[in-house]
Amino acid sequence: MIILLAQTNVYLQTIVTPANTRISNFAKGNYQDEKGDEFETVSAAIEIEVQAVSSLAVTPNQTSPTEIVAPNETLVREFEVCNTSNNADSYTITSATVSAPAQITAIYYDVDKDGIISSGDVKLELNQPLSNLVSPGSCIKILVRVDTKDIANNEQLKIELTALSNITNAVNGQAKASGVIINSGGKAAIFTDPVDPTLIPRKLVQDKASYVSGKNEQLNYEIVFRNSGDVEARNVVISDELPPE
Repeated sequence: MIILLAQTNVYLQTIVTPANTRISNFAKGNYQDEKGDEFETVSAAIEIEVQAVSSLAVTPNQTSPTEIVAPNETLVREFEVCNTSNNADSYTITSATVSAPAQITAIYYDVDKDGIISSGDVKLELNQPLSNLVSPGSCIKILVRVDTKDIANNEQLKIELTALSNITNAVNGQAKASGVIINSGGKAAIFTDPVDPTLIPRKLVQDKASYVSGKNEQLNYEIVFRNSGDVEARNVVISDELPPE
């Protein structure tokens, strides 16, 4: 009876194996013959080298609207370009489109990754290669500024961004990927009575719609309203001008 035992020495990782990694493998056998004598044999080692692979992902990749936007609004939407390959890579934005009537007015590389366009961010042109290297498993942020123009209620606003790998020695060539953000048109912010959206904001004095005061009396005014539109009201300023004296 012969008993064979195999032993392998293989380099395994739970993450992507980096390019240029060398992997070795050999087999070792132990056995006994009918007399009980033990023998051992070892195969020659086989070595392979992992080659560079090009792979990336652009997110988000939405299939239905996730936000409501108003007509004639300027907004910024954020994409992430992530390195899913086994080597450092850089990228080129080859395409950026938005559904009519909206218009893309600028594209930026978000250097500080804060999600807003700031002075340190780099304005991009299509097919302009980015020089910064992105490590495997890491991402960069791309900001797209959009003017919604006269988008109609419930009209879909679809923004699509495509990135291309800049690596030239990958065994599968230069990978490309796209991401999609979908929003929907809605009513602009409008301030109304908190209960009846057909009425203007409510103003009370001493908890009444009308009040006759005495001389030198202290009065309490209350202004109450709600946003009856479909989008957020930003930078709201409340102004309540009193007549002379």
